[in-house]
Amino acid sequence: MTTTLLLDDEPHALELLEYHLQAFPNMKIVGRCTNLASAIKGIRDHRPQLVFLDIEVNRQEIYPLLEEVALMKARPAIIFVTAYAKKHLERIMRACSQRFVYSYLSKPIEAELLAVEMERYFAGNPSGKKIAPLNKLAVSHGNSRQLISFDSIAYAEASGNYAEIYYLNGEALRRVIYNGSMVKLEAELPFPVFYRMSNKHLINTRMLWGTEENYSVCLLKLEPSGAYIHLSIPERKRKWFRERM
Repeated sequence: MTTTLLLDDEPHALELLEYHLQAFPNMKIVGRCTNLASAIKGIRDHRPQLVFLDIEVNRQEIYPLLEEVALMKARPAIIFVTAYAKKHLERIMRACSQRFVYSYLSKPIEAELLAVEMERYFAGNPSGKKIAPLNKLAVSHGNSRQLISFDSIAYAEASGNYAEIYYLNGEALRRVIYNGSMVKLEAELPFPVFYRMSNKHLINTRMLWGTEENYSVCLLKLEPSGAYIHLSIPERKRKWFRERM
């Protein structure tokens, strides 16, 4: 059994990572942390073998935690989980001891890439194995099942314990209820095509047309009708849109 500790200051990102790790029964999560202090204490107390670590937590760099790990005799392997650009991340990794920084994954976590990294970790195989990607989402209706193409999904909206998926059928925008949480839905859709822009909404970035009102509203353009969907952007996510518009 491999013990692992998770650190991320975004609760939904932490939930998504934990959801994905359920696919690996030989892993045991010994700590779920949202700040550096609790993560450092968790590493000292539990001595995990593997740590999933966000690069920046509550606007604090994670170097104090890396220094703590560097002093340990039995160091855990670290997998960075980050929204940083690859070039920036590689500079950070070069500044750390390569002996314990194992790899990194982009946020939000993509199940297929996580599976490849876990295969590498458990088998010691640096090349990993390729996994054939899916291109449709299965949505259940009682005893029947509907397959919806990823490309046709415009966005999803949280609705209690469920999610409402809005997808194109020809020129018409249809709605279907997804029998699961947004965290579960996010885990089934491919990243970076789909992005969790807020707790309420997840969007298809291929339909992203632009923003309005100083990056407070994003526009999704529906083809071939040319209609637009307007969705509010929370302040903490506006930087992501500014960098891409």
